Amino acid sequence: MFHAVLDAIIDELNPGLCLRDIAAHWACNPTVPGPGMRAAGELLVRRPH
Repeated sequence: MFHAVLDAIIDELNPGLCLRDIAAHWACNPTVPGPGMRAAGELLVRRPH
């Protein structure tokens, strides 16, 4: 039932881009609400798709 959905996700998954986004997120020090969390969110909004 969910195989088509999982296959579509796997086909689009790019581990390198995932790691890039995770590293950029934590580089903003988003451990508490404030500028770091806003900066991390802005990175994800502006990142190329």
